[in-house]
Amino acid sequence: MLGRVPRCGRLLRGWSRGAASSRGLAPGLGSGGAGCKGQDDEKCQQALQTTRQALAAENFDLARQWRTYTYKQCSDAESLKAIDQEITSREAEVTKRRAEEEAKKKEHEQVVAAFTEWVGTHRAAPDGSAQNVACELDDDEKAKESKERFCTRSRSLAQGKYMFQVRYWEADPKAAQFMFQPQLEVACEKFGTSTTIRQWQVPATNGRTAARTRCSIAAGPLSGLQALATAAAGAKQYVFSPEYLQHDPGFAAKLTR
Repeated sequence: MLGRVPRCGRLLRGWSRGAASSRGLAPGLGSGGAGCKGQDDEKCQQALQTTRQALAAENFDLARQWRTYTYKQCSDAESLKAIDQEITSREAEVTKRRAEEEAKKKEHEQVVAAFTEWVGTHRAAPDGSAQNVACELDDDEKAKESKERFCTRSRSLAQGKYMFQVRYWEADPKAAQFMFQPQLEVACEKFGTSTTIRQWQVPATNGRTAARTRCSIAAGPLSGLQALATAAAGAKQYVFSPEYLQHDPGFAAKLTR
């Protein structure tokens, strides 16, 4: 718990060196001293430093408390003006960032929900859930007649910002793989109650790795399907039927590496 600013030259009991250091703030300014009766350059510098540390920790209530204390200890008008500007600028920056993060998170939840609904719709009626159909071997009359080939359907969302895609075996539309590429990570649980089949690490950006999970979905509109979820922002996320693996050995191999 963060401590409070000193009162008139003494520290409140809640402000301790341990509490301060645990949150990266300056330790207590000591007891005694000029307090409210005068200004103290050393306490001024310590108060300015602690105010900036509170700003770095994004604790604006505490920063404003320390800002008030600096006005009691500092005589330099420029320093006081500067700390006021820092508080205003930093708080505006963090408020904007948090709002953007919240909006992005909300949009992400809506995209995942829309994808889940779309997959369920495709399973119920493959012909009506997507546009832009393209089938392989389109110039092979034998393949067209037997339908022993893959077809791909897609649907755009948010004016093309997101694309949902399904690749399925035309002769057996239940053999399908669904894919989308959200901005944030997706865990298997987002697709419904699930059981992990396997989890492993895969290469990610900047030399890092990301967890990849294969799971079986047991409840909800995607019940009976499996998912391949990669814990990385912007990664492709897959939902597929067990039957699909019989027709796409390349994707099946991806589940083991």
